[in-house]
Amino acid sequence: MDTKFGYFSLAVTSITEATELYTKMLGLEVIEPPEESVEFGFMASRLGIGKNSFLELLESTNETSAVARFIKSRGEGVYLISLAVDNLKDAVRQVRASGGRITGIDENEEPGPDTTMVWIHPTTRGYL
Repeated sequence: MDTKFGYFSLAVTSITEATELYTKMLGLEVIEPPEESVEFGFMASRLGIGKNSFLELLESTNETSAVARFIKSRGEGVYLISLAVDNLKDAVRQVRASGGRITGIDENEEPGPDTTMVWIHPTTRGYL
């Protein structure tokens, strides 16, 4: 299976402050300005050089969102690492066969033709 890094998401308390820090410190540019995801309760912005690799900043807009809970329990930091795979169905099978839990689809469901992403549940431990 062909796997590549996609992007890193950082949970931050302020997209404005984090944008200032990472553009100044790393020379990144805003490639997607902050946009709200009402469904997931956060603002997201993407920084990078070009559109192939980027750093995504996530700021909670809802105190009960997963991003808010993450920051409350762990502080700011790496929230998500995105990997691009050539075959999502095979990747899901491999993760499950290795003992991993998948979210984004039902427990016994395989990704359908419209499924573009799933998540490995954060309680999954060990090396896959």
